[in-house]
Amino acid sequence: MTLLKHGNKQFQDFWKEMTPEEKEEHLLQRAIKKERKKLAKTLAEGYREVAQSKKEVMIAGIWNATLKQIEKAQDGDTQAYVAVFDRHIEKPTANLDVTSNGETMTMPTIIFSSDVSDEWKDE
Repeated sequence: MTLLKHGNKQFQDFWKEMTPEEKEEHLLQRAIKKERKKLAKTLAEGYREVAQSKKEVMIAGIWNATLKQIEKAQDGDTQAYVAVFDRHIEKPTANLDVTSNGETMTMPTIIFSSDVSDEWKDE
């Protein structure tokens, strides 16, 4: 059965040609469609709420684990100290320059050519 919107000319013509039983069936189908939409909307909102609460629980768990690691680090546990810095604060980076003693270097320009000068050729 075709469900048309009320109020347009096509629906008015369609409605006039229907028998009372068809009209009743049409109205029942429209009511079912509205209820399905309402149920789908309610379910979607429920799923969003569940997802949000699961996210909040997960974040709370992460914070609790972090705080436990910080407490262990304060008590002198070196592994906990490393874990706190590596995962929660920032991993230290090594910037040791062993080539130029901290001074800037200019890189020579390298030009590639298919021509080999005579002085570089093997004799």
